[in-house]
Amino acid sequence: MLTALRRALADAGLATAHSRVACNVLLNEHRVAHAFVDGRFVVARVLEAGAAAREHAALRDAFAVLGHAVPEPLALVHVDGTAFLFCRGVTHRPAQLEAVAAGPLWRNIIDDLNSCAAAFVVAPGGASHVDTARGVVHRYAHEPFAAVLAGWIDEAAARLDHLPHVRQHGDFVANNVGLTARGPVYFDWEDFGRVTLPWFDLVTLAGSAAGFDAGRLIGGPLPDALESRLTRERLSVPGYVLLCLATFLDVKERHGYGAGIIDRVRHCADELAAGMRERARSEARAS
Repeated sequence: MLTALRRALADAGLATAHSRVACNVLLNEHRVAHAFVDGRFVVARVLEAGAAAREHAALRDAFAVLGHAVPEPLALVHVDGTAFLFCRGVTHRPAQLEAVAAGPLWRNIIDDLNSCAAAFVVAPGGASHVDTARGVVHRYAHEPFAAVLAGWIDEAAARLDHLPHVRQHGDFVANNVGLTARGPVYFDWEDFGRVTLPWFDLVTLAGSAAGFDAGRLIGGPLPDALESRLTRERLSVPGYVLLCLATFLDVKERHGYGAGIIDRVRHCADELAAGMRERARSEARAS
């Protein structure tokens, strides 16, 4: 693999026969490598060709909008059937979970998400929001949250389909956020555009910062951030968050993510649905 990486660097114009190239151990099951080429920090992602092309396009779009908050894509080359996606390396430190959904960092991220919301609106290319949501409910019909979500979708259908379609990062969680002297930086754009539900990224980030605990998620800053966005559409925060969690679960399962995160998201959705069900019962008793 290291021989192929050196050849890919040369094919990309990032190294010459005389360059000093040093690579650290390949990470994430040989999918990521850090290379230092004549002192220049370059990150290589080793991907299947289709996935590489998709992420390369996503990075170019995101870099055009967010600039230094996204690793700059440098080149995409193929060596012996393997795709190497090169980006400018970004020296950063991990974002602390408790800091992600609070204070200046949270406000910076909200500003960046607002920029994405303005730039990444797309025409509906296929299924409506409601059709997509009902497809998710159908897939998880056996889960405790499904009946609650189905009822919310039926009640909110017309308003839900009034929302724009906005390409989302798709895996916007705390461990894909780094901190630099210039502000936050966002990694791993491989799922970009798989979801077009507005503010989906906001929900998944807040969910990860809360450890996908429903009480902490709804009790944190997320409701305030969402409320103004949802009020004009007369959509409830808990119902919309539940839809985003179920959609996130669907993305994770369809694209081979680990069982740990899948189980946490599923449990969070079940907890949130149980709370919605109990509130509906309390309101019915009170009336």
